[in-house]
Amino acid sequence: GGGMSQRGAQTMAQKHNKGYREILAFDFVGTDITNLGSSDPTPTPTATPAPTPSTSGGASTPKLTSSKYKVGSSNITGLSENLSVSNLLSGLKAENGSVRVVTSGGAAKTSGNAVTGDVVQLYNSSGKLAQSFTVILYGDLNGDGKIALADLLQLQKHLLGASTAKGASLTAADTSKDGKVTILDLLQLQKHLLGASTIAQ
Repeated sequence: GGGMSQRGAQTMAQKHNKGYREILAFDFVGTDITNLGSSDPTPTPTATPAPTPSTSGGASTPKLTSSKYKVGSSNITGLSENLSVSNLLSGLKAENGSVRVVTSGGAAKTSGNAVTGDVVQLYNSSGKLAQSFTVILYGDLNGDGKIALADLLQLQKHLLGASTAKGASLTAADTSKDGKVTILDLLQLQKHLLGASTIAQ
């Protein structure tokens, strides 16, 4: 069967700023996107970005950018270990809005380190939540903002089936960023801890 992998679609969205319509048009050439209950196909854009959701109250759509970190469609990567929340925030730019960091449980976080599972929330100029981005530090499975032996053990247990990494922890476990968690990720994490190589963020 044909078709792009989830990782391929994610790469097109994150690195090439493509919307779902552009990704589908690329992957399924000649296919029309039709709204359910309609016989009229929706034209598939070729070079224009996907429409952005409108906001209430006439507020401009906010956008999160960074020259320091990688801001994807749902994640923020490219962080360093022991990165403070204030340094994370200073490296982000909210156009037409504002940002705040919360824990994975939703509690406001203004101090301490940014860790895997934290969430950067983007608000529009009216103060309405527009988008959320999960913080990912590759190799930080336990969400303490460091890459340590505890993370290696957690990844080993996941691979052995003794426990299951989920959500942000599972994403952080994919140190090779190939879309799957395997023994290669464990070896890469081990090499990082031994100082033989560094996990690319």
